[in-house]
Amino acid sequence: MLDCIFMVNDSIDDIAAFLYLVGRRVVAARQLRQLSLEQLAERSGLSAALLAALESGDSGVEVDDLQQVADVLSTSITDLLPSEAEVRAAAAAVGAGVPLSQQDPAGLRPAGS
Repeated sequence: MLDCIFMVNDSIDDIAAFLYLVGRRVVAARQLRQLSLEQLAERSGLSAALLAALESGDSGVEVDDLQQVADVLSTSITDLLPSEAEVRAAAAAVGAGVPLSQQDPAGLRPAGS
């Protein structure tokens, strides 16, 4: 899972922010390429349910699966990953009471653009 790249002292808010931001980047890249979730699932070989959970930030995926998604979206896996500063800013906002779903991720760029 992607959350395994976090250190033991990372907070739940950091992990949640990371997963949410990855999901938002996958959505942005998928929409940029005008693919439906079902089309991405078919082309990547991953289930639509797994991809929906990834896009919503409810779940991470194996790195190999994220690479498959990046390949289908004609981008690199690093374009789908937020910076540490983005994660920390989003997590701090959560700590201040702003839910992730109400945040407008600063610097959110469509992957591969």
